[in-house]
Amino acid sequence: MGSSGSKTKPGPNLSNNAGPESTNKENKSEGSASLPPLNPPQSTEDKKMTTPSSSVTKLPEVSSSMSQNQNEQSKNKGSNSSNSKEEPKGDKSQTEDDFIEPEDQRKFDEALGCACVLVKPESLMKKVTKNITKLQMFRALPMNYNFYDFLSKLSNLQEIDISNNNIGPHSFRSICLAMCNNVTVSSLNIADNMADTDSAECLGKMITQNKTLVYLNVSSNSLGKDYFSRCVGPALKVNTTLKTLRAQNLGSSDMKVFMEGLMENTALTDIDLSNNALSDRMILGKGFGEKLKNPSCILKSIALANCEINTAGIDAFIQGFESNTTLEELNLNGNQVPVDLKEDHTSQLQIISLNDGSLTDNFWACVEEVFQGRQIPAFDINIGSNSDLSPKCFDSILKITSDGEGISTLRRINYSLNNQCNGLSEKLEKFQDLQYVNIRRCRIKDLHQMAAVYTTGNLTTLVLDGIKLASTDTLQALMGNVVGSSLRTLSFGGCSLSASDIAPLCQAIKKGFQLHMLKLSANRLEDEGVIDLSQAVVSCKTHPLAVLDLSSNTFTDTGALSLSKIFSTKSHKSQLHSLNVSSNNIGKEGLTSLVSMVGGKSPLHSLHAQNQTEGLKELEMTELFTKLATVLGFNIKKIGASTSDLPNLPSGILVNLSSMRGNPGETGAMLDSQRILTDYPNDKIPTMTFGHIQELCAWLKNTGNNICVWSSEEWGLITGSGRPTTDAPSWLQLEAKRSKGLYLSNLPGNTTQQKMDAMFEMEADCNLDEVCLMKVRYKNSTNCQKFW
Repeated sequence: MGSSGSKTKPGPNLSNNAGPESTNKENKSEGSASLPPLNPPQSTEDKKMTTPSSSVTKLPEVSSSMSQNQNEQSKNKGSNSSNSKEEPKGDKSQTEDDFIEPEDQRKFDEALGCACVLVKPESLMKKVTKNITKLQMFRALPMNYNFYDFLSKLSNLQEIDISNNNIGPHSFRSICLAMCNNVTVSSLNIADNMADTDSAECLGKMITQNKTLVYLNVSSNSLGKDYFSRCVGPALKVNTTLKTLRAQNLGSSDMKVFMEGLMENTALTDIDLSNNALSDRMILGKGFGEKLKNPSCILKSIALANCEINTAGIDAFIQGFESNTTLEELNLNGNQVPVDLKEDHTSQLQIISLNDGSLTDNFWACVEEVFQGRQIPAFDINIGSNSDLSPKCFDSILKITSDGEGISTLRRINYSLNNQCNGLSEKLEKFQDLQYVNIRRCRIKDLHQMAAVYTTGNLTTLVLDGIKLASTDTLQALMGNVVGSSLRTLSFGGCSLSASDIAPLCQAIKKGFQLHMLKLSANRLEDEGVIDLSQAVVSCKTHPLAVLDLSSNTFTDTGALSLSKIFSTKSHKSQLHSLNVSSNNIGKEGLTSLVSMVGGKSPLHSLHAQNQTEGLKELEMTELFTKLATVLGFNIKKIGASTSDLPNLPSGILVNLSSMRGNPGETGAMLDSQRILTDYPNDKIPTMTFGHIQELCAWLKNTGNNICVWSSEEWGLITGSGRPTTDAPSWLQLEAKRSKGLYLSNLPGNTTQQKMDAMFEMEADCNLDEVCLMKVRYKNSTNCQKFW
């Protein structure tokens, strides 16, 4: 008996640290309080296996805290949105077989996200057509659904994402082995699934044998200090199909054999080894430098963030980079990048991120000298967290990104967490087409002058998080000429704002400020401030405000009731579709009023209301979920499994009512799903089990039924029975006894063999020949390891 537990790229990037807008983890936290991404569209490659942010709306990301899903979900690159690229419509002469309608995929994703115990399984099955090519399983199907029957209907499945399911090492190994000879799946995301060192062997076997896989993400799995390298390195020598490999945060410290394999690989174009602290701090720089020198190199994207590469390694890398003509995206976050380029060097880099890179103004002066007369087509530059940098650097940046007419290609600038800011506004005014500025937690004294950037230019997004604006006239100055400007998104997270402080903002909205997204989280807004803001919006006959984040303030039911009037006031036509009021003091009355606004003719389809201070009692939660079920159109006349058809829900529906410190009641338990989040998972963990994975493996191996057939060699690799240090039980090695074995996953951390033995003997009245408890090590931070 065992216990086991059980994350796109934006464009070319020279990165040096995961800045505020990028995440190094594909955090698909169901309770995420972040709003929809404001970054440039992600490329098709990385949109493949990311959280459906277009469907599961998380208030748009305008700052570090609002960017959980951006840049891969940046360079977890497998990392933090279904972000699938829609197929071109094509002409009407195309046959149905030639054309895959993306609308089918969207409807399927919606239905899968809303699948709950209450809904009849056939409601989901009806959404399965031959046009469904992607499957994102961030939790198991409800208990009343037949997983294998569901899989068997997916006849054209090409992309599978089961990341963040805590499936454990045995399930991870099973997936790898089942994929060895699969010829239909081209994209696989099994990141963050609590694999172990021995799992690397099965991973290497899959990469060696599989001939169709193009995209693979195994990030955030502990695959050993050097075993990942020793198993995957040789596999890369023979693999000719894999183009994208995400292998971030694996606990690896030795990549020697991996780099040897990479040198002979002819297929990879996109690779991410970020957050692996290697003992040999030169090997990655030297290895990739040699690879880039090769005339046949086809690498387009390399991410080596926080790999602790030393100066010698960076120098070796740059020498290779100088002669390379294919690289479009480079992420060296967390490494000090010297300027030692050839004078005739050219670059096609479009995104440059050097966050926390110990940069100085002289760095950019040197870059300007190297590229004198040649333009770098960069549209996104991140130079935050560089304490020695001053606004003077933008003189050089302007020159290297401008064409012959002096027009810069730059669209986005992140200068957050920098101390030297005098004259910043004046420098930014020179970038005529600048659209996004992030100066989060900057020590800027002339912030009021920033208004000129959006009143005379094209700035649409301004991030001012963490700058103390309370009891100052700064906001008054910023809002002075905002009406009629290009500004559409404002972020004031953690600015200590009260009702009186946001008065200029409210007045600007009343006068016609066309604000689309507004973040006011982590401030000091009480009911008065929320009422003023709501009244300002409602005073307009119509207003484009679509996303509003008021999380982590202190308003109560009174404030929530005023927010509901944005949707219920007949004289106002609201466009607000995403609202975050989590972590406030709202009670049953206020929550009920907001829940009543979800769905129907209301534009509201994303409501984050989790983690209220007082919480609700079970009876109150039952009434709240009953109201939600009613407004969404579920049949709740008789609460029970499979008693309701799936109603016609709003596109991208997401209601988060978790962390309420109370039992969700029977109705809440029945509604719990990826799109309606409750506290029910506290009692029953919804992630996929070993049984689910075996059925998935049966489908991948095309066995014809839900029983996955393994050879003795494969079973030995799955169980680890052939290893001298194995803790696998003897009965797992005996074919005759496998059907009598019981595998339990996701057990509490305090589970012991004695407790399990006693429980089955007393409660189940059965005799156990053997109990084997396997605790899987996992990491929940870069420096902390735990056992599960």
